[in-house]
Amino acid sequence: MSPFVILEYIKNSIDILINLKVEEKLESEKILNERIFIANSNLSPKDYQNEYEFLLRKLESDIRTHIKIEHQLKLYSEGLQQRIEDLEIENKLKENIYNGNKNVILIDLKEIKKKLKNFFFR
Repeated sequence: MSPFVILEYIKNSIDILINLKVEEKLESEKILNERIFIANSNLSPKDYQNEYEFLLRKLESDIRTHIKIEHQLKLYSEGLQQRIEDLEIENKLKENIYNGNKNVILIDLKEIKKKLKNFFFR
């Protein structure tokens, strides 16, 4: 698989996650607007307090969700970056095999082992 195909996968994955976030935000705004409409009606002070607490909890939840999605995107992009690096090493190794350069192959194998060890035993 070429690095360009992998980059395209990364781009598509990020687009999907961003679209999900936008849809969630639109839904959140819709709920917020409904609550504001209700809040503008004749409510007692206790009702206003309950409404305020509800909106505050909703916003806190949105913030936590946003942070979680950001963290997931970061982990996903780091994993894809590692995969790209591994594929580049693999391509380099294939080129070296083709050229018959045995010394470079041994060095690349050590490099691959080191990268795999770092990847699996972080």
